[in-house]
Amino acid sequence: MSMLNSSPPSEEPRSDLGRRVAEAQDRRERAHARSRLRGYGAWDPAAAAGVSPRLLTLVIVVVGATLGFLAFDASRAPSQAERAEAAEARIAEEVFVQPEVEVAAPSAPDPSEAIADYYLLLRQSMYEVAWSRTTVEFQGENYLGGYSAFVGFWTGRPEIEVLASEVESQSQEEASVVAEVRDAGSDRTSRNTYRLRFDAETGLWKIVSITSAW
Repeated sequence: MSMLNSSPPSEEPRSDLGRRVAEAQDRRERAHARSRLRGYGAWDPAAAAGVSPRLLTLVIVVVGATLGFLAFDASRAPSQAERAEAAEARIAEEVFVQPEVEVAAPSAPDPSEAIADYYLLLRQSMYEVAWSRTTVEFQGENYLGGYSAFVGFWTGRPEIEVLASEVESQSQEEASVVAEVRDAGSDRTSRNTYRLRFDAETGLWKIVSITSAW
């Protein structure tokens, strides 16, 4: 019976396997080392600032929005030339644009002056103007022939002048004046009561009636 070969197998295969395992492990270690070196070489701003990456991102967004708003507002701001032009326009408006002043309606003149003016117009033969200082009521009651009768009556007559006058009563529409007048032709004086009505259109008192006050 032959004896089995009990000599130990060759160590070459085992040595080759170990070598490949060792090389693979060595490659892994070198790759891990390079990865650590890359991580150490990269600068992390969040880590450097001691804040979380999310907070740092929020800060960057807020700062960017603020800068954008400031840039937009600056672009809309008027230039120096535009500001100067606006200032000149305001000054010109203040100088040339005057505020509207409400003008009060003219007040009625003294009624006694209407009597003196009436006889002064007659002395100067300004009959048409004197006629306009009387009311239609006065014209109809005293001069049936109208304006021609008025002119005929006063043409060539002696002058009449007012010596004194006094306002007895006065309202916004009517007044009563007592006047002493003298006829230059006869040197006779008389005292009459003149009732007047204010004409708002012309701003003048007009004679309504003349009666004796003696």
